[in-house]
Parts: sequence; C-alpha cells; structure tokens
Amino acid sequence: MRTNNPATRFLIGALIASCINCAAHRPGKDVNVVDRFPALFPYSSGTMIPANIAPLDFIIKEPGERFFISIFKKDGQSIDLETKNPSVTIPPKKWKTLLMAARGAPIGFTVYALWRGSWSRYETIWDTVCAEEADPFITYRKIPVCKDWTYMGLYQRDIRNFDERMVFHNAKNGVCFHCHSFRNNNAEDMALEVRSKSAGTPLLLNAKVNGKVCLRAINTKTAFSSGRVGFTAWHPTKDFLAFSMNRFEMLFNSTGIEPREVFDAAGDIALFDFARNKVINCPELSKKDRIETMPEWSKDGRFLYFCSAPQMPETRYREVVCDLLRIAFDPETRRWGQCDTVMTAVQAGGSILEPKCSPDGKTILATLADYSDFPIDKVGSRLCLIDLNKPSIRKLEFNTRWTDGWHSWSGSGRWIVFSSKRMNGRFSSLWFSYIDTVGVAHAPFVLPQKNPAFYESSLLAYTIPEFTASRIKITVRQFATSIEAYRKNSERDIAGADSAQSEVSEF
Repeated sequence: MRTNNPATRFLIGALIASCINCAAHRPGKDVNVVDRFPALFPYSSGTMIPANIAPLDFIIKEPGERFFISIFKKDGQSIDLETKNPSVTIPPKKWKTLLMAARGAPIGFTVYALWRGSWSRYETIWDTVCAEEADPFITYRKIPVCKDWTYMGLYQRDIRNFDERMVFHNAKNGVCFHCHSFRNNNAEDMALEVRSKSAGTPLLLNAKVNGKVCLRAINTKTAFSSGRVGFTAWHPTKDFLAFSMNRFEMLFNSTGIEPREVFDAAGDIALFDFARNKVINCPELSKKDRIETMPEWSKDGRFLYFCSAPQMPETRYREVVCDLLRIAFDPETRRWGQCDTVMTAVQAGGSILEPKCSPDGKTILATLADYSDFPIDKVGSRLCLIDLNKPSIRKLEFNTRWTDGWHSWSGSGRWIVFSSKRMNGRFSSLWFSYIDTVGVAHAPFVLPQKNPAFYESSLLAYTIPEFTASRIKITVRQFATSIEAYRKNSERDIAGADSAQSEVSEF
C-alpha cells in the first residue's frame, strides 16, 4: 500500500517500529523443566566457536506453538527472541556484539517451547567463544551430486556473514577444475588446475613475480611430466610450486555404502619454478614402481612431505596404502637431498593422505583411510594429527563412522576446516574445529547458512575448503579469458614468459 498522506505514513512507520522493537516476553516461573538438551538442527553443544563466525541459526525440532530463545553471557548480556516459527534467525548485529563481549567465555542457548498451553524449558546448551579468530574467508568447490562434473563451481565465503561469491564456474566452458591452493593463507597467490578435452590441461597460477601479480595459464608438459597437474603445494617463501601428476580412474562397486572407487594408475611429483618458468624433477619423486602424490612443504621450506605407496595393478586397488615420506630440498641451490620415511602405513594403521603442516611446523594434519591414495570416497576416512618431533599419530576426538577429509589450517593454527559426510553419510558439508594448545580437537560445527534448513535438502558436495586471510581478487571473466587464450595457443605461457614451453631442469 502506498500513500502520500504524511499522517498516514507516520502512523504506519510508528506501527512497524513498535513491532520490530517489541521486546520478547520471557516465560514466567511456572514452566516445566525438561532434563535434556532441545533437539536442534544443526546441533552443537560444548563447541568452541570463533568470535568472527556468522550467526549459528538453527531449527527447533521440538513441538511448540511458540518459542522463546535466550542466547546469553553468564553476566546477563543476552539476545532474547520470541517466535512462532521453529526456524530461528539470530539478528547479525546483536550476535556480533555478544561474541565480541564474550571472547574467551561461554555463552548459553536456552530454549523454551509453548505447547498446548504450557511452557517447557530445556537444558541450556553451552558453547565457548574463543579469543582466537579464524581466517575470515574459505574457498571451496561445490558440486551438485545429482549432476556430473560438467556443472561445478568454485566459491569463496566470508565466514563473518553469509556472503558467498562465485570465483569460477564451468557451466559455459565445460572444463573440469580441481584442487585449488594458496600460499600461507594468502589469496593473492593461488593455483587452480584445469582438465578438459577442448582447452587442454593448463595450470592456472596467480602469483607475484618481479613485484607484479599476474594470472598465467601454464603448460607443464615436459619430457618427464604429463602436463596433468593433480595436487599442488606452494613453497612458503620461494617461487616454487610442487605438484603431483596423477592418472585417476573411476571404478564402481555393485554393493556397499559407497558405490565409487578411485584408482591412481600413476603418480609422480615435480616442481615448477615460476620465476624461471622451469619444471624441476627428482628421481626420488618419480619412481615408476611407486605412487608419489599429495606434496606438502615444511614451514621452513627445507623439506617436501609427500604420500607414497607401491604402484599396484587395478585389480589390487584395495592393497594401496600410503606411507608419509619427506625429501630434503635446498631452495637456494634448487637441489634435492636425502629422502626418508616419516611414518609408515603399518605404524599409522592405515593409508596416510592429504598431509597439511600446521602453521607452527610441529604437526601434520592428515587423513587416514583404510586403503587408497584418494580418501574422499572411503567410508570411515578420519582425520589425525602427526607429531613430527616423536613422530606419533593420534586420531582426532570427533571422528565418526562417515568420511572426513579435505582439510586446511587457519593462519593462527588454532582452527581447521574440513569436508565431512557426517551429517547424512552421502553429501559432504564443511565443518570447523578448534585445536587447542595441547592439540585437542574440540567438537566441530557446520558452516552456518542463512537458512538453517539448508542442509536438510542440500544435494551439494562441498570439497577442498581452504582458509585465506583475504578475498580472491581474480574475476570469473579473468579465469575464463586465461583458459580461452590457452586453448588457442597451448604451446605458450600466455603471461609472456621467456620460454615458449616449460623447460626441463634435472639435478
């Protein structure tokens, strides 16, 4: 309704304001006390949450005609909400104010439900607001499981709110892209791998070289490298990118919870010196009788960790189990040193995969699977911490019977984000956990969504979450332009480097 009458406009505005500012009415003392937590979705209790997380909106799964919710500090500061809708939306400004005031302290969630004329109060849920914030951005791939790989997107989410932005999508170009990575949680240095029949297999690299940041589509094919980049790892200080070259094949089971299997028919690791535009190989990282995959640099850049297993024929795919190895590297001379075993699969009790070194360099967060060098489709894959000083391995406290993996560290080393199928056993979502100073992993919580019912109907697979301290500045158009330019002339580095093709440099 529109009106030009000033008096009418004033009355309407006053009525709206009175409704918005109307205080929630806390139920009186005559309530039934329910000696259990309320059924909420998504649920969290005893969880550590960062002070910069978006509102943890939820749905009350209890019968009720009306609900009253109080979210509060012990000193009395609170957010009080009253609603007929079991879907609870927490006001963002009030939530942010409460979290800032509650740093290092617990906050409670008390739920009341009015049902058939009587109020019930459920046991208070307590979470703790951590003093350490998480990196404000995560970048991840989203794939509709009901579709194939021809419709996937790369997105970046601001965890402080619900702002999600598309980084790249393949709906118009038909390429398969995977395994993005960043250097030291810095979005300015980014790598993204592309595979397609039409555009080839370029490595998209956005990095600062000679003081200038540019996006390059690089042909990594040489006399010893296939040009099909798999997993990447940035050297922490120098202009090197370690990358694997995998030949994955999809197998299918006729029975079991998970119908898919991924078999790696070949896996080697090489190094790309992007300042000199050269690929550097090493015999220890390209043995024909072994798989070498999933590289990860030590934080001082003096060692390259990687996963390695005997190369098996496809019929023996269940016998593939990876050890965790490392090889010394001198970043000044670009020479490889000795290779040694950090931990065997026998010692770990499974295949050690996806190693990610903690920011302090003391531990490695890894995925432990029963077999294979590709754990995301392995039911029961779980996260573990490897102490590099002993070395020893410990499974994280929150593991479930479902699949956990694809993880990354926040820059502080206190937060991890990982992909998990724990919500329903089929569709992966992103979860956060606080790692305290003695290495204990606290109960995780799922990435908040503006609509708390989102995960009840989501058919999306969220994979490869990576923390960054800043927003990605590369646009969708820039990614698409780089791929198209490479498609037209794949023999050149389209950034205009000195050599037409990556050169071979062996030591």
